[in-house]
Amino acid sequence: MKGYRITKVVGITAGFATILVAIGFGVLALLAEGLSKSWGSNQKPDEHTPSYMIIFLLILLLGVVTSIRTFCLRNKMWRFLYTSFSVVMGMGFVSMFFATFGALGTKGELLLLSVGVVYLFLGYLTYKRY
Repeated sequence: MKGYRITKVVGITAGFATILVAIGFGVLALLAEGLSKSWGSNQKPDEHTPSYMIIFLLILLLGVVTSIRTFCLRNKMWRFLYTSFSVVMGMGFVSMFFATFGALGTKGELLLLSVGVVYLFLGYLTYKRY
């Protein structure tokens, strides 16, 4: 598996960056819930607690899957699924960058864009077997 050395490094990096995005999302969601409780807004924050926790756990799981599955590229089917997964994740992060343009701040948006570009690059590396 010497041919996938660059792919493994980029895959672990993309997985780590996705985990960072998930942690950032979780912190922002908890902060928003705490502020809505302390300010006594009209929304009931308990209604939305499970939904953002599910999103947080899903993004965290996708980051872990990205890191672990780089070691299963020997199989042709796993390689195809991992390439498709990487391209879909990359397109998702880049589209989220454009959807949240101006809402998350410069650092958050650049993190989304960079993670999306790294996923697209990972899909290319897996496809070309680097």
